[in-house]
Amino acid sequence: MTIHSAFRQFKQELLSIYSEGEAATIATWVFESVFETPISVLRQPNNKVPDATQMTLLNEYRKQLMTHKPVQYVLNEAWFYGFKLEVNEQVLIPRPETEELVDWVIQDLTGGTQFIKDAVTNQADTSNRRPLHILDIGTGSGCIALALSKNLSHAHCTAIDKSATALDVAQKNATRLGVSVVFKQLDFLNENDQNKLGIFECIVSNPPYISLNEKEEMEMNVTSFEPHEALFVPNEMPLLFYREIARFSKDHLSPGGSVYVEINQRFGIETQQLFLQEGFESVVLKKDMSNNDRMIKATKH
Repeated sequence: MTIHSAFRQFKQELLSIYSEGEAATIATWVFESVFETPISVLRQPNNKVPDATQMTLLNEYRKQLMTHKPVQYVLNEAWFYGFKLEVNEQVLIPRPETEELVDWVIQDLTGGTQFIKDAVTNQADTSNRRPLHILDIGTGSGCIALALSKNLSHAHCTAIDKSATALDVAQKNATRLGVSVVFKQLDFLNENDQNKLGIFECIVSNPPYISLNEKEEMEMNVTSFEPHEALFVPNEMPLLFYREIARFSKDHLSPGGSVYVEINQRFGIETQQLFLQEGFESVVLKKDMSNNDRMIKATKH
């Protein structure tokens, strides 16, 4: 059996639970990982035969995938904003929508649309040379903090999470990428833990925002494998984390600083109104690539 024929067989077996496009994408990720070669080369008909170790890996990965386990957890890797991260079932798999949130922050902080005011003169600092202190709330794999640190040379990122195991993953990613981030184990819903944090020019978060009654609408590969603590909030408190983030940000943002959050598309207007009610005068609701309400930026004046 050549690698080319093994790929076709692997993809065919996945078709019993995945769509054509999903099966092709998953098979591609697996084969590129196992053979460390681009799929364009691997799919050539006259390619070499997999060795015993490679076949063992392919069989093991196939068995896991057939249980609906996400390919990112099978391979223990996911791509985010152009770099590879280690992931496991203790952290959420980074999503493209979160890349859009990160991109918004980076564009604002490098493109001149977001300026932090000097504490003495109260004038906007447009130099982008001052240290930029950023807080990532609920960091998980560290994807947001790491992407911001890699793309903002003047950024000093602090990333917090309630889960010690998630922070272990995040620290491994930071070490492997050679990025400096301060990781802290804190429960953001605990006011005493909030008081341990300082002042920041930028706060970013992709907090839990899915109501439990939405669980039945979700795919098995999410509900059976991804950490529920990072996904779900009580039905009666769908905006639980946003209320805490808004209240916290009023006291922990520098003048002119902004808080950016990923949100539940079902509560776009409600989340925007919450930030306005908490005293933010400028609150922007932004759609994602699928035209869903997905992000909010609230600026402290």
